[in-house]
Formats: sequence, structure tokens, C-alpha cells
Amino acid sequence: MTVRERKLFDFIAARLESMLRKPSAWGTAASIEDQVLQLLEIRRLLLQNPASPMEDTHQLMRRYVRFLGEALPGATAEPLAVQLERSGRIGELPTILKRFIDRELNEGIAEIRERSSGSVSEVARLARRVLEPRIDAANAVRRTVSAIPIDFSDGRQG
Repeated sequence: MTVRERKLFDFIAARLESMLRKPSAWGTAASIEDQVLQLLEIRRLLLQNPASPMEDTHQLMRRYVRFLGEALPGATAEPLAVQLERSGRIGELPTILKRFIDRELNEGIAEIRERSSGSVSEVARLARRVLEPRIDAANAVRRTVSAIPIDFSDGRQG
């Protein structure tokens, strides 16, 4: 993995973790849902074998729609955010998205295993390629404190 790829994986993992941890800082529920799905598509493209033809990125959306059907009884084709807002359950958005992110990661590892004909070393190498940036980024986010001081009108800083 190149340094650039590693940085991109780290960025994606940190961004996903931050969006789920503090969704209000990232925009509307619909915006967060869209951003999460786009980041997952990018991560999927990075994991793809460079020698193979580009993967159909619509696969992710098909898996997401199937997941929503399982996660939400009576789910429709509408975005998750719309369905949760309508039912007064918008606070569940981060939890449901995290479940999908985790499932997507596990399915990606299973696909890697299939592609590598079950070679344990290849599966382990590619699984680390996915998991390590996620773990490192989550730890980095937990260690960081906002470096931007807040100036209040009365002169206090927060």
C-alpha cells in the first residue's frame, strides 16, 4: 500500500468515525447518509485489485437497500434519513449507519477471501489493509482535542 493510499484510508476511517460520533457537526441527516455512502464507495474502489476492471459502484447501493429492508421493518426505497425523520427515530441514524459500515467491511473481507482462493496470508494482508486504518483513525480521533478556540463576546475562550 502506498503512503497516499494509506492516508486516504486513514482519512475515510476518521471521517466515518467522526460523522457517527457527532452527526450534528456534519450537516443534515440526509447529507450525512450521502457522505457515508460516498466514502464507502471510495474505500471500496481503493480495495479493488488495480489489475481488474472497475467494479460496479451500484453494488454498494444494492447492498444498502437490502440492508435497510432488514434493519427497518416496512422500509421503502426512500433514503434512511427520510424514513427515520418520518417515524420520529432520527436519533438512530448513526447506529444504523454504523451497522451498515461494519457489515460492508465484513462483506468486503469475505469477497477478498473468495478472490484470493482462501489464501490465509492474502486475506490477512488485505483485511489489515482495511482494518488498521480504521482502528488507527478511531484512536487518533479519540486523542485529538479541538485546536480551534472559541471566542465568546465577553472575552472568554472555550
